[in-house]
Amino acid sequence: MTASNEVQAEWQEKVRLLKEAIWQLETTINKKTNELQLTNHVSASELNRLKKDKWVNIQLNLHALCEQLLKKLRARKFELATLDHTNLSCILDQKTNPMLRKL
Repeated sequence: MTASNEVQAEWQEKVRLLKEAIWQLETTINKKTNELQLTNHVSASELNRLKKDKWVNIQLNLHALCEQLLKKLRARKFELATLDHTNLSCILDQKTNPMLRKL
């Protein structure tokens, strides 16, 4: 399998997973909407208007993106802390080895 085929297969899998996630979200939204038992026509129309509102959707997407970035930054911080600890151990070993050799 060539590299381009592997990349294409990887992206197709990502697209498939995203489509599945979107379908699950839409299903959840429909389920929660039905749970609200929107008998009042005004409430239902307001909810539909908000679903189609570009500004609201952009704000929700920004919020989701921010949460994802924070999650990745926290994970990266943990990785860097581990590397920093390892680096400090190596430096400490380098400083103590000459002293131990003198003894």
